[in-house]
Amino acid sequence: MRPAADVPDPESASISNGRDTPDFRGGRIVTRHRRAWTGVSALHLDLRSDAGFEAELPAVAPRLLFSIEAFGGQVQVVPARQHALFRHSGPVSVVPGATTVLVRGRARRFRQLMLSFDELDPAVSDQGIDLALAFQPRFMFADPCVDKLCLLLADECVSPTPMGSLFGDSLILSLLMALSRDPGDRGRSTGGLAPWQLRRLESFVEAHLGEDLSLDRLAREAGVSRSHLNRVFKRTVGQSPFSWVRSKRIERAKHLLADGALSVAEVAIATGFADQAHLTRLFSRLVGLPPGTWRRTRSRDVDDDLSTNVQNGDASTIEPSRIVA
Repeated sequence: MRPAADVPDPESASISNGRDTPDFRGGRIVTRHRRAWTGVSALHLDLRSDAGFEAELPAVAPRLLFSIEAFGGQVQVVPARQHALFRHSGPVSVVPGATTVLVRGRARRFRQLMLSFDELDPAVSDQGIDLALAFQPRFMFADPCVDKLCLLLADECVSPTPMGSLFGDSLILSLLMALSRDPGDRGRSTGGLAPWQLRRLESFVEAHLGEDLSLDRLAREAGVSRSHLNRVFKRTVGQSPFSWVRSKRIERAKHLLADGALSVAEVAIATGFADQAHLTRLFSRLVGLPPGTWRRTRSRDVDDDLSTNVQNGDASTIEPSRIVA
């Protein structure tokens, strides 16, 4: 994961502000980035300290604190009334609602992700997510699955081109599932999506590819909860909802690029990408060529086919088609 910038840039300034930022006594906040997904708000902080620092974090809603990195020392997260040292040294702390914790340490540089679960959909508790278990107080523990999901969410916070609501919502639901999983339920299976649900999602996504498609919108269209859709979608389709929508966007982009009526930047907007750079990065990774190069290669292939047909005496069978410049 790439580190956060040391100083705010114009893009980060648009998603950063000082509201509700903890007061780290003895430390200075270099950058702060905020994101919000369905029912969850996130704050990514990058802090420097010459000696030690301490912050008191009151919370009304349940909160997850994730220590991304601490250079030059250690950081502790402890209940405000408990000053004893913890033997654990993991990066994750789950803080239930109406609880105040202390974050303190002597690290020269400290980066932290704070997730506040403000308005979660109550239906998640009916779809295999035990919120009481998920938000059971735990301090400074490590879990490989939770760690990975938190790193992805932290990267979304600082990215100038975030992947969108669907990606963030999927990560949040996966995180809640990881926090609430019961070892006795790991072998339990549930059915997938019905054929009519998948057809409805296909039609809906094709009609709204240019928009920011959240997991919540897809779930409403399929008539299920977000957590249920997130859990059974890959079993049905073979991809996560995010990967499936992304592949639809790439296929639509190919069609528009081959048509030639729109510029690459216009294709990016029409297919739901943040901008031309976002489309170029993903298109290059998934297709193997940048969009402009792919378009020119496609054009040469069409020219070669036309030339071959003429040489074979098949010019009368050639139908008019758009030649991409």
